[in-house]
Amino acid sequence: MPPLDPADAAPIEAFLDAAWASQVLAKATLTSYRSDLQGLARWLRAGSRMPLPQARPQDLFDHLAMRAE
Repeated sequence: MPPLDPADAAPIEAFLDAAWASQVLAKATLTSYRSDLQGLARWLRAGSRMPLPQARPQDLFDHLAMRAE
């Protein structure tokens, strides 16, 4: 998998910070969310060169379908 683009890392961390602050998530949950979001961001960049913040719902569905194969 390609390395994580720094432009995708910032929104992932901002989301995780907000999720933790509003829901006080466990460290393991945050680690899982981070891993999943980083995988999605890498997949988007490798396929369409699209940054994570521009992803559409269909992009997420396509990623999930690919992972289920």
